[in-house]
Amino acid sequence: MGAKISFGAARRLAAASALAAFLTATAACSTPEVSFARFSDQQLADLFPTTAEIHTAVRQDITLSKPEPMDFGRPATAAPNPGLFQDCYEAYFGTPESTSPGIRGFRMAGWTGGSPLYPYAWHLVQRRSAEEARRVIQETVSRLGKCSHFTAFDPEVRHGLGVTFRKITGAEESRTGAGVAVAVGDVTISFNIAGLPQSEAQEIARQMAVVMERRLQSASSVSSP
Repeated sequence: MGAKISFGAARRLAAASALAAFLTATAACSTPEVSFARFSDQQLADLFPTTAEIHTAVRQDITLSKPEPMDFGRPATAAPNPGLFQDCYEAYFGTPESTSPGIRGFRMAGWTGGSPLYPYAWHLVQRRSAEEARRVIQETVSRLGKCSHFTAFDPEVRHGLGVTFRKITGAEESRTGAGVAVAVGDVTISFNIAGLPQSEAQEIARQMAVVMERRLQSASSVSSP
């Protein structure tokens, strides 16, 4: 006897299929086995896009915070939210594979017009190996495919992911945006923008992905002995 699939489940299945195809394409283009271990903390933080690069991608002046070290010793917590499907908890908060702690990392925020909402966010993490960096990207793609809030798009980079997101329940209700992440060697860097229509956010995120990958690739030539 065939099982019936609800409309919502069918939508999530279609999204997962699209992401699976995207994952296959990105996984086929493996990144070189380079390491940024020889970089100082300052050199690693300098891998964030420059102010000029960010202004070019965003197309407006934004205020940027200084890169701050990430605390990997603090366990991630997910507040209960009855508005989310159970499979969306993984999409939002991650899995052990997609949130595996790195060796060190930095975060940076940006905002416009004095807004305290910090709608722009970057996270740069050095992983234990290039293989782990690729796995984090792949697992992130897989888990986002389980939730219909996310839709994949091609970020036009060699190895990375791009997603748009729509109405998020809870504290972030009615906000939409986009996110991208790339991996080069043992470093991953992600960028998220919230509070803009999906199409506009997607274009900004795609430009940021290209900038982020280019910075990592250019630095990787001096990162290994």
